[in-house]
Amino acid sequence: MIRMLCVLGLAVAGHAALARSDDDFARARAEIEVSAAAFCRTRPISAASGKVRLTDEANAELSSLLKVLEGYGFDASDTYEQDDSPARSALALAIAQQAGCEDAVFASLAANIFGPQAGSAKSGAGSPTDALIDQAQGYWHSARCRYGFVIEGAIGRATLSNAPRVYAPGDTMLLIDDIREDVLGGRQIFTDGTWYTVQISRQGPNVLHLEGGGFKWDMYRYRPDPDGSQKVAPPCAK
Repeated sequence: MIRMLCVLGLAVAGHAALARSDDDFARARAEIEVSAAAFCRTRPISAASGKVRLTDEANAELSSLLKVLEGYGFDASDTYEQDDSPARSALALAIAQQAGCEDAVFASLAANIFGPQAGSAKSGAGSPTDALIDQAQGYWHSARCRYGFVIEGAIGRATLSNAPRVYAPGDTMLLIDDIREDVLGGRQIFTDGTWYTVQISRQGPNVLHLEGGGFKWDMYRYRPDPDGSQKVAPPCAK
C-alpha cells in the first residue's frame, strides 16, 4: 500500500519557505487521489474503545503520502503528528463513509494539506472558490437543535452535543467535501448516529442555513468566552 519514493535526499524547511508551482499543486492533488483510493479500497480503520481510528497500515500510508508531498512544497506533518489529532480523527471518519468515500477522504486530506480553500478540487478541476468556506470558519450554534460546532478548514468539531451517546464535544461531526462559491456540501452525524448528506448556505453575515436528513435549520455564529464556555447566540427563528 505504501508508495515507493522516487526522490531521495529532499531537504524540506517547511512549506512556507518553498516555491510551489501549478505543477506542484497538480502533482500533489494526484498523490492525494492515489491515497484516497487506497484508503477507501482497504478501509484500514478500527473502532476500538468506541472511536473510529486509523490502523498501523493507514498511518504508514499517510506517512508515505506526507513524505512525497514535502517534495512538492507541502508540509502537513505537524497537523498529523499526534495519533489522536483532529486531522487523523477526521480522516478515519472519512474512510468509514460507505458512500462517497474517496471524495470525503480527498476533502479531509486536502483541507489539512492545502488549507480550507482546497475543498474537493481534484486534479484538473480548476481553482476552487473559497468565499463561503472562508466565511464559515469559526463557532456556530443552534438553540433550536441544541448543538454547536466549530468549523476549521473543511472539518467541523462539536462544541455542544444533543446526543451524548453518539458524539461528544471535540468529536468530528461535520465533513465538508464539496466547496463552491455560495454553497457547501458535506456530511454531518445526526442524533441517530447516521452520517447524512447536508447542504450549507449563508443566510446572512452570521447565519448559516443547513439542510439534510429531511430537516432544515439555522446555525448562528458565536464567540466562545475566554474560559472556553459557550456564549450562546440569539435563538433560531421559528
